[in-house]
Amino acid sequence: MSKRKTPSLVAFHANSRLIDEESLGLLARYPTKVHSHLPILLSKPYNYTQKFRKSLYLSYDITLDEIGTLRLRNGACKESCKSSVKDLVITVPSYIGVAERRGLLTAVDLAGINVLALVNEH
Repeated sequence: MSKRKTPSLVAFHANSRLIDEESLGLLARYPTKVHSHLPILLSKPYNYTQKFRKSLYLSYDITLDEIGTLRLRNGACKESCKSSVKDLVITVPSYIGVAERRGLLTAVDLAGINVLALVNEH
């Protein structure tokens, strides 16, 4: 897979969490255990995200912000830098609104990372 773009994936399988490219191998075999639409769910109403979370059939409670945090804390940041990340500049699509940006900032805050700036991609 090209390293230009990292897939935004999180999978829960066999008592383990697989993040980004690690979860690609499960996508064909266990599509219900790999979640790729997390950025779309940022800032959606609470009832909507609760329905989605229940559809995952997890044996434990987890919020979408926590799933996003897993990606930030354990995913591409750590892999590309080979160390922990403390400060971050994040690019976001220009079409996402204020609520989505706040949701992203919440996930980053939960990961314990300081956001220096949110920059539009275009």
